[in-house]
Amino acid sequence: MKLYTTTNCQRCNIAKTLMDSKDLSYEIVNVEFDEEAAEVLRKAGFSTAPVLETDDGEYITMPRILGYVQMLTPQENN
Repeated sequence: MKLYTTTNCQRCNIAKTLMDSKDLSYEIVNVEFDEEAAEVLRKAGFSTAPVLETDDGEYITMPRILGYVQMLTPQENN
């Protein structure tokens, strides 16, 4: 998975924290420093971060990222 972010993005930090807490493997791409990645997102119709590119090539944004991560990591039964 790839998480497209910007430098001072609170929602990006929330997404990263959640994904890290679930021990998910992903690549961070800061679109402020990667013009090619920024162009791909613009052409796909995205103008804000974060955007998560899933392993199957789907692009999702907040708050759907939160639900997607929860779906990948089932709740533990206590």
